[in-house]
Amino acid sequence: CGQCATVCPCNAMMEVDMEGNAGYMTDLEPGSLAAMIDLTKKAEPGYGPLFAVSDSEAAMREERIEKTKTVCTYCGVGCSFDVWTKDREVIKVQPQPESPANKISSCVKGKFGWDYIDSEERLTKPLLRKGDAFEEVEWDEALKVVADNFTKVKADKGADGLAFISSSKATNEESYLMQKLA
Repeated sequence: CGQCATVCPCNAMMEVDMEGNAGYMTDLEPGSLAAMIDLTKKAEPGYGPLFAVSDSEAAMREERIEKTKTVCTYCGVGCSFDVWTKDREVIKVQPQPESPANKISSCVKGKFGWDYIDSEERLTKPLLRKGDAFEEVEWDEALKVVADNFTKVKADKGADGLAFISSSKATNEESYLMQKLA
């Protein structure tokens, strides 16, 4: 999350993967940062092994983590992020500094609102009400039921019998599809 780098200059210098994104020490130019690390190693010889372990750990972490560039889906602004995953599980979301929409910033939802991705409660298949309970069905069956019901309502009530609601939480693509459907 970068909090350690924000409050501790030593952590900031060692956390090279948070460069420019976690406080005043991470905004240093690479040359200045290297000089600061060298100065810290000379001033406090006991930090040498700490830096070596941190560098090794960071290198190993890089090998295990996959970073995927994506666009936030919470609203239509179009903020870009790197989603950090390990074994297909999201561990971090980091803003894309070169994104024209958000640069190094993100709203609370974009930065921390990704816990639903790996939630056990997340629906993975369509559900169809049968009596008082929901039953898992295949996508073809679910879409056929929706299409048949839309067709029936339109036949019974006319085109004004259907209404659609969208919001700023929808992506541009979803809003376009909603407009075509309506």
